[in-house]
Amino acid sequence: MKPDPLGWREAERMADFLGSSEEMPDLSPSVLEHLGAEYDEAAFVGRGGMGVVYRVHRVADDQWLACKVLAPDLAMSLGGHRLRREFEVLQTLDHPHIVKTHGWHLGEDFCYLLMDYVDGETL
Repeated sequence: MKPDPLGWREAERMADFLGSSEEMPDLSPSVLEHLGAEYDEAAFVGRGGMGVVYRVHRVADDQWLACKVLAPDLAMSLGGHRLRREFEVLQTLDHPHIVKTHGWHLGEDFCYLLMDYVDGETL
């Protein structure tokens, strides 16, 4: 196998996971089930290099959050220990220029991060 210094093979794997830009995938039933009755709506927002983002509605406080579902290949390549540590650190941050996180899940079949939903343009 030839070296891949620009990461083209990884980009192709991500494109396979994310699909075409015209598709608007529903939130995975397993993620919805894991979120439980606390969330009653989910809508596709966009996709990027790390995965797919959905806007989810939390019933208890009528708040909209972003649910970033990481691409499985990315989650596996980063490793559970590293992701767990990053998610734990994110939850401790409190700054007006950092989006607040509200929870996360790291499982064998999927992982996601819940954070404030900020309406506006993509970065």
